Amino acid sequence: MKVVISESGGFHLSRLAYLYLDIPMDDEGYPDCGNLDRHDSSLIKCIEVLGDLAFEIGCKCKIIEIPDGVEYEIDDYLSEVIHEKHRKWNATGIIE
Repeated sequence: MKVVISESGGFHLSRLAYLYLDIPMDDEGYPDCGNLDRHDSSLIKCIEVLGDLAFEIGCKCKIIEIPDGVEYEIDDYLSEVIHEKHRKWNATGIIE
């Protein structure tokens, strides 16, 4: 399963990405995206097509692979780490 993970300690999509994903803006000009899952297929496609343009300046993210069906959580400390109960993947894809 493909999942987007931040290497920079934050996950911030650009306005271009929100336009690509057809996510409407609220009255104040902010995206009304609710909870966009990091494994959402349209998000993955957006990042594959737009590359770095999918993110705000200073936000560095990448797509990593984790086993299908894993229930994961994302911890954010300097860079994000995806983990399940007994395994972890970092932005380099190394299993810890």
